Amino acid sequence: MRIAFMRMKRNIIILILILAAIAGVFFYVWHSYNTARNDSSGILSEVGKLIILPQDETPIIATVTDLSKLQGQAFFAQAKVGDKVLIYAKAGKAILYDPVINKVIGVAPFNMSTNQAEKTL
Repeated sequence: MRIAFMRMKRNIIILILILAAIAGVFFYVWHSYNTARNDSSGILSEVGKLIILPQDETPIIATVTDLSKLQGQAFFAQAKVGDKVLIYAKAGKAILYDPVINKVIGVAPFNMSTNQAEKTL
């Protein structure tokens, strides 16, 4: 009888640990999603104060992480690691934004499809 009680107690503890782990993973995913969503709306708000943005689409927002891949491209000549690139595929516009100094560094026409843009950046 005592052995059965100890097994049941152990199973309950294992179940609680599994539920806690699932809850932790759920919270992490939810928090990451909300942080990313808030970051992108904050970037759009800041850039929207500096330049008129297309209103009929949501841009792809990429972060410059590797300058060596961007060498030789005039649009990225003044880019720094951490700068943001807003890509409006339908409007055919790319905007390079420096969030540290809160300035638009460059604007250029953009001719890639959305899938190509995501793969490139």
